[in-house]
Amino acid sequence: MMFIGRVDELKELKSWPESTKPCIAITGIGGIGKTTLVKEFISTNDFKHGGKGIYISLKGETEAVQPIKIVIRGVCRGLRGTIAEWFGERWREIEKIGLGAGVELKKKSKEKAERSLKQIMQELDSKLNDKKIILVVDDLQLADDENLRLICELANVNWANLKWILIHRDERKIREGLNDLSGWSLLEIEGLNKEDISKLFIEHANGRIVVKGIDKNAFFVVTQGYPNFIDTIVSALKQKYDKIEVTDDFIKENSDAFTRPMEFVMDNYFDEDEKLNLLSIAILDAGARVGSTVNSFRIPIYILKDFLKLLETELKYKKLEEFGFIEIKNEEISMHDARLDRIIEVMNDKDKDKDKDKDKEQVKRVRKAAIEFYLGIASFAKTELDHITISKALLHAYYHAMYIDNRIMLKCLVDASVHFSNYGNKYLAYICSNYVLELISELRSKDEYLTHQKLLVLAVKSKVLFSKGLYSYFEFDLAEIVQEVAKTFFCLERSKQEKIRKRGLEDYIEAVSGIISYFANEGKAEEILDLLKNSPLKKEQRATLKIYASEGLTYLWDERAKEILEESNDVEGIDKYKILYTKGLWNMDDFEKASELFEESAKGAEFNPLLKGLAVRNYSLAAVLASDKLRALKMLTNAEENIVGDVEPTLGYKFANAIVSVNREERVNEFFNELSSMQLGDEQKRMYLMHYSPAFILLDYLAGLRLEEKAKSVIEDATLYKIISSLHDRTEALRRLEDGEMLPMYKNILKGVISGGNDIAAKMAKFIGFYFLTTG
Repeated sequence: MMFIGRVDELKELKSWPESTKPCIAITGIGGIGKTTLVKEFISTNDFKHGGKGIYISLKGETEAVQPIKIVIRGVCRGLRGTIAEWFGERWREIEKIGLGAGVELKKKSKEKAERSLKQIMQELDSKLNDKKIILVVDDLQLADDENLRLICELANVNWANLKWILIHRDERKIREGLNDLSGWSLLEIEGLNKEDISKLFIEHANGRIVVKGIDKNAFFVVTQGYPNFIDTIVSALKQKYDKIEVTDDFIKENSDAFTRPMEFVMDNYFDEDEKLNLLSIAILDAGARVGSTVNSFRIPIYILKDFLKLLETELKYKKLEEFGFIEIKNEEISMHDARLDRIIEVMNDKDKDKDKDKDKEQVKRVRKAAIEFYLGIASFAKTELDHITISKALLHAYYHAMYIDNRIMLKCLVDASVHFSNYGNKYLAYICSNYVLELISELRSKDEYLTHQKLLVLAVKSKVLFSKGLYSYFEFDLAEIVQEVAKTFFCLERSKQEKIRKRGLEDYIEAVSGIISYFANEGKAEEILDLLKNSPLKKEQRATLKIYASEGLTYLWDERAKEILEESNDVEGIDKYKILYTKGLWNMDDFEKASELFEESAKGAEFNPLLKGLAVRNYSLAAVLASDKLRALKMLTNAEENIVGDVEPTLGYKFANAIVSVNREERVNEFFNELSSMQLGDEQKRMYLMHYSPAFILLDYLAGLRLEEKAKSVIEDATLYKIISSLHDRTEALRRLEDGEMLPMYKNILKGVISGGNDIAAKMAKFIGFYFLTTG
């Protein structure tokens, strides 16, 4: 939008940086010109001489990416030189998963993260050395209450060199975000005055229509100074006139063009195909906020063309651009938010009663096509086991389904949570599963279908919360989860359909296996046995659960695990290969024997598409423990052949490959390049980075390489480093092992390594590979 007028508003903005007020909040309805005003302000020469503006918008991100993180990333991108490098490193050091996420983050973790965030902002402020920076955060209406509060609190500090401009559609939400606004400036943007709105009209008309005169009072009354649809008004008038004089009578004669420009153009100049094109763009554009398979609010023309095939409609967008409804750049279509909202509103609820029902049906028709479109993408991606594409497509389908079909909506969210979990994005899996449980709890009546969906997401939640370590971040009531899982399972056990009973059993065991992982990590053997003892499963249903319990007890090096394992020896299929894995753990006093058992387990698992990840992990374990290099390379080849794109198996294979390879440096670089290219959020990449980086540093240290101070600082508090650094004195190494924090299984295996004769460095290297593959 071209910039005209706003003299008083600009004057207030220019004087504000010299005031003591740390923040100015700019509010006003969508399309009124808030962003245009601020961008004009930070582009003026006066401003550039006195400081730097960093513009940050919350648009174009997934719902699960916390707005506070978008803000911090924007700051990082806006800085330059060494200070940008310093800020990026400091942020990565303190970034916490869930910060500002609006989910049940543990209070202590949340408070620590927020304190750390304020601390680095304070350090940044001091490092600026009188270089003034204004942080502009736009589209705050997209932030949830928790993130809005956190951003407002950061903006409310009297920094020496940092000031904030917050842009939001609703002043009341800003007031709710921060109770005390006494130290702030508030600037509410209203319509342009009569001089400026008339001038804007003439500027848009220039070269298109000759404007011989304009009654500024009459024009202001009809437009209320709202600038966003001026281009559409000009385009509409151009269809009838070469020259105009905008008088009161002329406005009345063309009332619809002035008062309802979008509706007028659609009614008079667009055919049905063009209307469907426009509605499709608006609905797809709105849905692009969820899941974010695109990273901005632009739709490639070829995507629109494919979508319109579902509606049996031609691609016709030229007039839409001509009338100012859309913009096209580099074969991509975008639309201003205010127009987007208005188009859907107009198509969904026309003023004319005769068209009202039809238009609502059209919106519904396009939403159904959008669901079909994204479910089609998900279905195609399933053939490639591309879990991340599947998940994102399902989130798009969920967004559109929530307007017309609750069951499809829930199904899309449930499936997205499953595929996020399979891919390795545990955080998004947790968010989706938690939200499904919340939605189901609000439903008054639940049938078998909904009950099964509930148990399925309980299994996902349990798996990612407990076995993936998120429980250290989030509040949870374990007794309530156990009770809810059992109660939901009981409901499905009464089903007359064998398929539902079978799936219910599988999901119940999956949920309980996550809880067993939690007990194992917390050193609670008796709780594992109690869970097994009190399970509602019948005797013939317990085999798989016993295997999970045995594995959990094995990590605690509890001999009762062997007894439980013996009771399950006559199983077949998947369970048989899980038993081989657990037996491999018990044979870690002989790395070669353990390697053979892991290989045997992998061979059985690789024929099941759902167990490909397990096959990759076990082949990787077999490779790092093998003494024979050729056999190790064969195991790695087998592992690579079973990779289907999931994060954890892929990284596990790359990690094992780097350990076994003679060209470790090149393979280590491949590992980090792989991690960098994965479609994960920053917090997820950081967690994997924090897990595997110490392993490579420890291996370098074990090989006698000199460590840089930065690398040394990563491992200096780690139990493994303390043990490795004292291997010259085995008694001291054993003492440090005893004092260290590590699950009993690892301690017992390490005790054997330290006490077990020669080649201690080689054995320790194998143990490091085993440890990081089984704790990932």
